Amino acid sequence: MTTSNGTFSAGSSDDGGDLPPTRWTLISDLRAPEDRVRMRAANELCRIYRPVVFRYLLGRGVKQQDADDLTQDLFERFTSRGSLAEATPDRGRLRHFLFESAKNLARESWRRQSAAKRGGGVTDLALDAGEPPPVASPTPSPDAEFDKAWALAVIDEVRTQLRMQAEADGKGEQFAALEPHLDGDANAPPYTETSAAIGKSENATRIAAHKLRKEFSRRLIAEVRETLRDPTDLRDEMTALRAALGGT
Repeated sequence: MTTSNGTFSAGSSDDGGDLPPTRWTLISDLRAPEDRVRMRAANELCRIYRPVVFRYLLGRGVKQQDADDLTQDLFERFTSRGSLAEATPDRGRLRHFLFESAKNLARESWRRQSAAKRGGGVTDLALDAGEPPPVASPTPSPDAEFDKAWALAVIDEVRTQLRMQAEADGKGEQFAALEPHLDGDANAPPYTETSAAIGKSENATRIAAHKLRKEFSRRLIAEVRETLRDPTDLRDEMTALRAALGGT
């Protein structure tokens, strides 16, 4: 949603009861002639992916305040009809689209800084300033951090969907008790403790946790599929998601 001063926040859409569009459809909606449609698409993208872009910019050495302003500017640009005329890649992966958008922001910031250092902020001398230098750090590269942040954003969105569905069904407390088991049982409370919290037998609790994991997996695949134009990219995108999280 937008705040009172017109900036974007990571809140939910206030667009009424319409069914949510697919993630890639949001990109098409950013080109719509109706302000309402463009605003809704930008708000939804901001809600899910703003932290991904922001963390990437920090990793490229952009100062925190500048990174916040640039991220805000990106989602505000999305509401300007025609601003994305050349932005969408031919092969539609939303992860790639946002990554290129974030990388362009880092370039813009670096070029402005380079021009300012040369004196007077003369931007035409900075057109070939190139890429910002990588931040010296033993941590993963900003590009790898972007993919990890993307993967975590997708997973968090699926968890949010499950939580909202459970609350709508009057099972919010049960979901809260079972949610730690989504990541496996190793780091979750004992089933005896979880079963006591939800008032079920231990066997019934194990079954409920198993069903929740299956539903999570189903929704995760669906969520990733919605970020793709070509469904045949799904296997590669799921592999990239697991790799970003340190899986194989």
